[in-house]
Amino acid sequence: MKTLFQIKEYGTIREGLSDEVHNTSELTINNNSFNSLANFIEDNQEQKDFNKAFAIGRRNGNRYIKVKNYVGVIETIDGLVIEILPKTFISKNGEEANVEKSKELLLTMLKSLKNSPFVNLNIAHLKERKNFPILEIFISSYLDELAILASKELRGDYVLTEDNTPFLKGKLLLKKHIKYNSAVQTKFYCEFDEFNKNIPPNKLLKTTLFKLKSITSSNKNKKKALKLLQNFDSVDISKSIDSDLFYCKTRKKSLDLYGCLIDWSEVFLKNKSFTSFHGKSINQAILFPMEKLFESYITQLLKKYCRGHIIDAQDKKYCLIGQKTTENDTLYSDKKFRLKPDIVFNKDEIILDTKWKVLNENSKKYDIKEGDIYQMHAYGRRYQSDATDNKAPRLGLIYPWNPNFENTILQMRYEGGKQSMLLDILSFDFDEEPEKEIKKIRDIFILA
Repeated sequence: MKTLFQIKEYGTIREGLSDEVHNTSELTINNNSFNSLANFIEDNQEQKDFNKAFAIGRRNGNRYIKVKNYVGVIETIDGLVIEILPKTFISKNGEEANVEKSKELLLTMLKSLKNSPFVNLNIAHLKERKNFPILEIFISSYLDELAILASKELRGDYVLTEDNTPFLKGKLLLKKHIKYNSAVQTKFYCEFDEFNKNIPPNKLLKTTLFKLKSITSSNKNKKKALKLLQNFDSVDISKSIDSDLFYCKTRKKSLDLYGCLIDWSEVFLKNKSFTSFHGKSINQAILFPMEKLFESYITQLLKKYCRGHIIDAQDKKYCLIGQKTTENDTLYSDKKFRLKPDIVFNKDEIILDTKWKVLNENSKKYDIKEGDIYQMHAYGRRYQSDATDNKAPRLGLIYPWNPNFENTILQMRYEGGKQSMLLDILSFDFDEEPEKEIKKIRDIFILA
């Protein structure tokens, strides 16, 4: 039987007795489960940005794990499931959003990720059953999509095959024919193309089904997986997941009918969300940096509620500096330090960046990181340098609302330069309707 717990960003996981009190800020788990998580963290210390996900330490002789700003779900081999949820607030009284609302927000943000399998997540399960596990939502979404494919037909392909056949077909392999048929006059050892469904994409789907069948705690999902496996009787289990994934990535156009299923398989088989976290002590780890989810979510909302405006996400047309390729290179052709603002409006008229950080309007500098201010300055001046009228773009930083950051901070201005460059600091309140919060942004930047 699996044990399900939830914890919010920046919460603490301690080792101890399994029957101690749990809440979304502090969680105590038994020693075996704690060791599994600790081993998982140690296995991934060298992974890029993993230090932004967890920190492990010791206090008063007892170990603890600090959850940082990655969210998602982890399942250990002993059946402990921990859902890490976004930390947001209810603006009316400053309390944190409850577990159900935090789960819904996480899944809504995941649906905003472009070119990902999460766009078709079915959030209805949360309304059907309180505390429905996130992992089961992922699994059921995969099974539902696979059922649609299976109702049509799995793709097949011509595979180069060798066999001793009763008639000549394809190319006769003379050496092997002599070896196997010197005393047999009715056989031909041939090499030929044979059409079958035992191809890499189908191998990945079958392998994923076997994994989901073993990790799901839902009888409904288990039955679905068993039923779908009947479509894969002639298909082998994948012997090299990496090779089969590479095969699929090089043939994306021919696999259109498979939709997001190959991406889903990569998520389940390789723990591939934004980064691949691995370890023998876990069954599954599907984790996402909140800063990326926040950026994707805000971008999607702006595109939805600011129709008629040109909006570019992760614009990459400029670099901060150029370097000479030769002594005579007066154009400084080697461009370095790519600038990638989150959101650019109307051909460089407005530049917005999202920051999943906690501000405090009562502190001297509002707890804004200096690096964020310098970054926006670099964006503004570089984009201004290519403007036909040398007009500086309007700049904006968007942070999540919290009880210490309720009001929009008074507008700032960068000093120096021939033209003023203005910076607005905005909050986005998850307790309000998204359209209302986007209207607030539109009003500040005078967007219709």
